[in-house]
Amino acid sequence: MTTARLSLPEVLQVQTGYPPAPKRTTTDPTRIPAIALGVLLAGYMLGDRGFAYLHLPGTPIFVGEVVLAIITVYLIRFYPINDDRLRSPVRLALVVFLVYSAIRTLPYLGQHGIDALRDASQWYYGIFAFFVADLVRRRGVGPIVGWFSKILPWFILWAPISLILSQVLTSPLVPDSDVPIASHRGSNTSVLLTACLGFMWLLDERVTGFTRRQRAFLTAVSGLFLVVAGIQNRGGFLAAIAGLGVIYWYARSGQRHFVGIMCTVVILVGLIFSVTDIRVSFFSNDRDISADQLVENLVSVVNPDAVATSGDLVSNSSWRLDLWSEILRDVNFNAPFLGRGYGVSLGGLYGFQGVGETELRSAHNSHMTIFARSGYLGVGLWFLMWAIWFIAMIRSRRSLAARGLSVEAAVAVVAMACALAMLVNAVFDPSIEAPPVSAWIWSIYGLGLGLMLLTRPSRTAPNLDQSPSGAVSEA
Repeated sequence: MTTARLSLPEVLQVQTGYPPAPKRTTTDPTRIPAIALGVLLAGYMLGDRGFAYLHLPGTPIFVGEVVLAIITVYLIRFYPINDDRLRSPVRLALVVFLVYSAIRTLPYLGQHGIDALRDASQWYYGIFAFFVADLVRRRGVGPIVGWFSKILPWFILWAPISLILSQVLTSPLVPDSDVPIASHRGSNTSVLLTACLGFMWLLDERVTGFTRRQRAFLTAVSGLFLVVAGIQNRGGFLAAIAGLGVIYWYARSGQRHFVGIMCTVVILVGLIFSVTDIRVSFFSNDRDISADQLVENLVSVVNPDAVATSGDLVSNSSWRLDLWSEILRDVNFNAPFLGRGYGVSLGGLYGFQGVGETELRSAHNSHMTIFARSGYLGVGLWFLMWAIWFIAMIRSRRSLAARGLSVEAAVAVVAMACALAMLVNAVFDPSIEAPPVSAWIWSIYGLGLGLMLLTRPSRTAPNLDQSPSGAVSEA
């Protein structure tokens, strides 16, 4: 009996031209944790919240924690913590932030129990960063490029389907939870599409295996999704624009075709909706799919008073601003340096429980949540950590490009674009509090840390002697 094998249409089939990774042996310590993390990140891409809520039956141990345990065991056994070559301000900033966050979590475990641990997922997935950095140090970016090349077309094609399913299906539920299996946040998908677009257009065709026709088709699908998702969620749309801006800045003129394709899609969709005045009532938040709604969404970010006729937009912005004002007032007067700690429900503490049965535990802004839980000291370490990372990444990209490591230089740009998009989206959405984004952003941090190690004079990038030139612009 033969089993049918799933395959993409011919126009989307990818044959990666990336040089093969060094042959692994059964003693390769990165193999199992790398597979586990790859499956986890792919699951978060395709399944989002539905996948995140998979857990061991009868326990509060979710799939993310299982992978975290596997990686922690690897780090304890194999991570060269005392290797002077791994020391850098970027790693030090990460360690300081994680240690401080742990200090603001441990005292509250007795009082809040599992809630404190759940809130701490905003920072403890930072452990992934150490593993990804060590993976790049040992094996280069080849395995990561190959993995992303394979999952990228499936993700882009799945994105619009997932958006529809998340709106029309309220069941079935993830076992032993109240979360639908088809539970996707359009903003999370928009941010990851930024990484996909950068990957397709900045890396050479011989590396990714994507032809110009494939890239054009997948870019058009991505552009259409970003427009429709932008009507549902302003934050995700603006975050994608921020990330795409980074990609455009570093792309050579011959790599900027994606902008023209996406603009063409946006203009055509806008013209169709404007001329025909089509309004599709689709989203659960009562926002129609229309040109007027997209414009109102964007204008409301800059000037909420200008869209006073749209009750959903105004009320949505108003209660967030009220919540943030309460947090600023309380923390400034009662806990300016240390914050309220991890475990307390911020929505309940400040009287903003939201609508429905779901408890609002965050500040509906990941950066503000860190401020509320760990004070000025914690949020200062958070922003300092990312500032150091971005500065180091800009320098590393320039160094990689100068050394002819064009693949690594392009990957560095994609990492910066995706990280920036996630941080911008976190202003509008409590995204980093949730494992589907937390695991990704910390893995990207680790990817950047690993790339920085490849720029050191004593190091050569593993398996990249055949890197095609011109995959990214020279600085």
